[in-house]
Amino acid sequence: MIIVEMSNILLVNNGVYLSIFNLRYQKEWKLWTS
Repeated sequence: MIIVEMSNILLVNNGVYLSIFNLRYQKEWKLWTS
């Protein structure tokens, strides 16, 4: 159970990091395509 909880925390942290990275990447991509 502890391992499952730790993996869920890692997934949540990775999801938050990816969402922030995606927002930043989209802004840069708009600058390049504009």
